[in-house]
Amino acid sequence: MLKVLGSDRGCRVVLVKKTDRLYRNRTDALAVEELIEKRGVEGHLIKEGRIIGKDSRSQDKFMHDIHVAVAKHYVENLKEEVKKGMREKAEQGFYPGRAPFGYRNNPATRLVEIDPAKASVITRIFELYGSGEHSLTTLRKALLAETKSRSIARTLRTF
Repeated sequence: MLKVLGSDRGCRVVLVKKTDRLYRNRTDALAVEELIEKRGVEGHLIKEGRIIGKDSRSQDKFMHDIHVAVAKHYVENLKEEVKKGMREKAEQGFYPGRAPFGYRNNPATRLVEIDPAKASVITRIFELYGSGEHSLTTLRKALLAETKSRSIARTLRTF
Protein backbone atom coordinates (compact mmCIF):
# COMPACT_ATOMS: atom_id res chain seq x y z
CA MET A 1 0.00 0.00 0.00
CA LEU A 2 2.80 2.41 0.89
CA LYS A 3 4.52 1.67 -2.42
CA VAL A 4 1.35 2.46 -4.39
CA LEU A 5 0.66 5.63 -2.41
CA GLY A 6 4.24 6.75 -2.96
CA SER A 7 4.32 6.12 -6.70
CA ASP A 8 0.76 6.66 -7.98
CA ARG A 9 -0.14 10.36 -7.87
CA GLY A 10 -3.80 9.51 -8.54
CA CYS A 11 -4.07 7.46 -5.37
CA ARG A 12 -4.79 9.90 -2.57
CA VAL A 13 -7.31 8.25 -0.24
CA VAL A 14 -6.96 5.20 1.98
CA LEU A 15 -10.07 3.67 3.51
CA VAL A 16 -9.37 1.64 6.61
CA LYS A 17 -11.55 0.15 9.32
CA LYS A 18 -9.53 1.59 12.20
CA THR A 19 -6.05 2.78 13.12
CA ASP A 20 -4.56 -0.58 14.12
CA ARG A 21 -5.45 -1.98 10.67
CA LEU A 22 -3.49 0.79 8.92
CA TYR A 23 -0.06 0.34 10.48
CA ARG A 24 2.06 -2.72 11.19
CA ASN A 25 4.61 -0.70 13.16
CA ARG A 26 5.76 2.81 14.01
CA THR A 27 7.87 2.98 10.82
CA ASP A 28 4.73 2.51 8.72
CA ALA A 29 2.96 5.19 10.74
CA LEU A 30 5.77 7.65 10.07
CA ALA A 31 5.78 6.78 6.34
CA VAL A 32 2.03 7.38 6.06
CA GLU A 33 2.37 10.60 8.06
CA GLU A 34 4.97 11.79 5.55
CA LEU A 35 2.67 10.91 2.63
CA ILE A 36 -0.13 12.85 4.31
CA GLU A 37 2.01 15.96 4.76
CA LYS A 38 3.95 15.93 1.48
CA ARG A 39 1.51 14.34 -0.97
CA GLY A 40 -1.86 15.27 0.47
CA VAL A 41 -2.92 11.66 1.05
CA GLU A 42 -5.92 11.19 3.36
CA GLY A 43 -6.63 8.31 5.71
CA HIS A 44 -10.34 7.69 6.28
CA LEU A 45 -10.75 5.75 9.54
CA ILE A 46 -14.26 4.37 9.19
CA LYS A 47 -14.95 2.99 12.68
CA GLU A 48 -13.39 6.00 14.37
CA GLY A 49 -15.28 8.48 12.17
CA ARG A 50 -12.12 10.44 11.51
CA ILE A 51 -10.23 11.65 8.45
CA ILE A 52 -6.52 12.19 8.86
CA GLY A 53 -5.06 14.52 6.29
CA LYS A 54 -2.90 17.56 5.85
CA ASP A 55 -5.72 19.89 6.86
CA SER A 56 -7.04 17.84 9.79
CA ARG A 57 -7.67 19.62 13.05
CA SER A 58 -4.95 19.36 15.68
CA GLN A 59 -7.33 17.49 17.99
CA ASP A 60 -7.96 14.83 15.30
CA LYS A 61 -4.22 14.44 14.73
CA PHE A 62 -3.65 14.21 18.48
CA MET A 63 -6.35 11.55 18.88
CA HIS A 64 -4.89 9.67 15.93
CA ASP A 65 -1.45 9.69 17.56
CA ILE A 66 -3.03 8.26 20.72
CA HIS A 67 -4.71 5.51 18.67
CA VAL A 68 -1.35 4.71 17.02
CA ALA A 69 0.25 4.41 20.47
CA VAL A 70 -2.59 2.18 21.72
CA ALA A 71 -2.30 -0.01 18.61
CA LYS A 72 1.45 -0.33 19.17
CA HIS A 73 0.86 -1.30 22.80
CA TYR A 74 -1.72 -3.88 21.72
CA VAL A 75 0.70 -5.51 19.26
CA GLU A 76 3.58 -5.54 21.77
CA ASN A 77 1.35 -6.99 24.51
CA LEU A 78 -0.02 -9.64 22.14
CA LYS A 79 3.54 -10.63 21.21
CA GLU A 80 4.44 -11.02 24.90
CA GLU A 81 1.32 -13.10 25.61
CA VAL A 82 1.91 -15.41 22.63
CA LYS A 83 5.54 -15.99 23.69
CA LYS A 84 4.39 -16.65 27.27
CA GLY A 85 1.77 -19.13 26.07
CA MET A 86 4.25 -20.95 23.84
CA ARG A 87 6.79 -21.13 26.67
CA GLU A 88 4.16 -22.52 29.08
CA LYS A 89 3.07 -25.08 26.50
CA ALA A 90 6.68 -26.19 25.98
CA GLU A 91 7.25 -26.42 29.76
CA GLN A 92 4.24 -28.77 29.95
CA GLY A 93 5.89 -31.01 27.35
CA PHE A 94 3.83 -29.98 24.34
CA TYR A 95 5.24 -28.73 21.06
CA PRO A 96 4.30 -25.02 20.94
CA GLY A 97 3.07 -24.59 17.39
CA ARG A 98 2.60 -26.31 14.09
CA ALA A 99 4.43 -29.61 13.86
CA PRO A 100 7.67 -29.57 11.87
CA PHE A 101 8.06 -31.48 8.62
CA GLY A 102 7.94 -35.24 9.23
CA TYR A 103 5.55 -34.86 12.16
CA ARG A 104 1.88 -33.99 12.47
CA ASN A 105 -0.33 -32.46 15.11
CA ASN A 106 -2.84 -34.93 16.56
CA PRO A 107 -5.96 -32.89 17.40
CA ALA A 108 -7.35 -35.65 19.64
CA THR A 109 -4.34 -35.89 21.96
CA ARG A 110 -2.96 -32.41 21.22
CA LEU A 111 0.46 -34.04 20.81
CA VAL A 112 2.96 -34.09 17.97
CA GLU A 113 3.49 -37.50 16.41
CA ILE A 114 5.48 -38.96 13.53
CA ASP A 115 3.79 -38.55 10.16
CA PRO A 116 4.07 -41.98 8.51
CA ALA A 117 3.70 -40.48 5.03
CA LYS A 118 6.74 -38.22 5.47
CA ALA A 119 8.88 -40.23 7.91
CA SER A 120 10.79 -41.97 5.12
CA VAL A 121 11.72 -38.60 3.61
CA ILE A 122 13.11 -37.41 6.95
CA THR A 123 15.08 -40.64 7.34
CA ARG A 124 16.52 -40.17 3.85
CA ILE A 125 17.43 -36.55 4.58
CA PHE A 126 19.46 -37.63 7.62
CA GLU A 127 21.12 -40.43 5.67
CA LEU A 128 22.16 -38.13 2.84
CA TYR A 129 23.30 -35.31 5.12
CA GLY A 130 25.08 -37.74 7.46
CA SER A 131 27.15 -39.03 4.54
CA GLY A 132 29.02 -35.71 4.58
CA GLU A 133 28.64 -35.39 0.81
CA HIS A 134 25.93 -32.74 0.81
CA SER A 135 25.40 -29.13 1.78
CA LEU A 136 21.79 -28.02 2.35
CA THR A 137 21.62 -26.84 -1.26
CA THR A 138 22.95 -30.07 -2.79
CA LEU A 139 20.85 -32.11 -0.34
CA ARG A 140 17.73 -30.36 -1.63
CA LYS A 141 18.73 -31.07 -5.24
CA ALA A 142 19.38 -34.73 -4.44
CA LEU A 143 15.97 -35.07 -2.78
CA LEU A 144 14.26 -33.40 -5.73
CA ALA A 145 15.92 -35.88 -8.08
CA GLU A 146 15.08 -38.91 -5.89
CA THR A 147 11.47 -38.00 -5.15
CA LYS A 148 10.66 -36.47 -8.56
CA SER A 149 8.96 -33.72 -6.58
CA ARG A 150 8.45 -30.30 -8.14
CA SER A 151 9.60 -28.41 -5.06
CA ILE A 152 11.03 -28.84 -1.63
CA ALA A 153 11.13 -25.82 0.63
CA ARG A 154 14.56 -25.07 2.05
CA THR A 155 13.04 -25.01 5.53
CA LEU A 156 11.17 -28.28 4.90
CA ARG A 157 7.93 -26.71 6.13
CA THR A 158 6.21 -28.01 3.03
CA PHE A 159 7.12 -30.83 0.70
